[in-house]
Amino acid sequence: MRPLDLTDPSPLPGREAEKVLLLLEVVPEDADHWGVLESLRGTTWEAGVKEITAESLSHALHGRFLPLLRELGRDPRASARRVADVEGVCKIGKGCLTWDEGLCRPGGSKGKGRRLKHGPPECYEPPLSDDAPMDAVEVFQRVVFAWREGRYVVVVRGDGFNVVEEQSMDVSQVACAHCGTVNEIITRRSTDLIPLCRFCGKPVKESRKIAFVSEQGGLFVQHIPGKGLGVFTRTPQRKGTLVERCPAYVIDSGKLKAWRLLAALTLQPYADAPGMSANHLFFPWGDDGKSIPLGYAMLYNHAPVQQSNLRYQPYTDPDTQRRYIDFYAKRDIDAFDELTQTYNSPDRLWFSPRKDEP
Repeated sequence: MRPLDLTDPSPLPGREAEKVLLLLEVVPEDADHWGVLESLRGTTWEAGVKEITAESLSHALHGRFLPLLRELGRDPRASARRVADVEGVCKIGKGCLTWDEGLCRPGGSKGKGRRLKHGPPECYEPPLSDDAPMDAVEVFQRVVFAWREGRYVVVVRGDGFNVVEEQSMDVSQVACAHCGTVNEIITRRSTDLIPLCRFCGKPVKESRKIAFVSEQGGLFVQHIPGKGLGVFTRTPQRKGTLVERCPAYVIDSGKLKAWRLLAALTLQPYADAPGMSANHLFFPWGDDGKSIPLGYAMLYNHAPVQQSNLRYQPYTDPDTQRRYIDFYAKRDIDAFDELTQTYNSPDRLWFSPRKDEP
């Protein structure tokens, strides 16, 4: 376990910077244990231990506090008060000269206002059995004194996560000035190394931060004879890569019936051809919601699920609450391939697929 003190580098105007105090134990993502905190599991002490993702802690280490605060929840002292008396009241009890029933327990306190004192005192001993290992006793003591300080006790799940390394680096997405490939750049503050592009191998020149690939020329639209517009990629896309993040407008859940009226409209992108259903505008959002995305979202052509190379999913930015539709590569995609998605199952399409589609 190690303590970690975080301060929000960008507080709101007129407000003090948010401070978050942590006592960390890092375990592998798929671990079925809590490391040195394992002895707290199965007791009422575990209510005061928070499991958080390495991703949310990484965001906080780089100045984005909101995801971490959401995972931490209630004040640690309030969580400490949920420890049962039989498992939390000091073992020494009334035999101690400084004994106080309200103070000598996890989350204990005495007095009010300026005279408020948080407990337990330094002489506190957890009510463990006499044959309990000394290491276990020390764990309980470190946890209870962390709560007294207002420090969250957390288990961080993440493979290979290293707090020291995370604190010494900045992460950004940068498009290569040579080929346009998006690279996730980890810049260590102790060096001034210019990284090489993962595709063309040339130095990445950081011209500006990007929001999504299409702004940097990584995607392009081309007319396909007999088919219409299609979206293509200039660079290879590996399986699982975020190809495009499209801003989305979610329809008010109380007015979902209105989208059916819009869906009945006919869109006419070509002056000399029949129109198309406005169903093309809508993407699912959650179980029953509907959204209208921007970007290239409505230009990706349909392909059966076995042939399409993109999948999409809703995404809400944890800091700004802005909504998006994210498109990811379902498999490795070669440069200059057309990007396609599956609109729906064949029996639920609002148009007749091309004959060359199974």
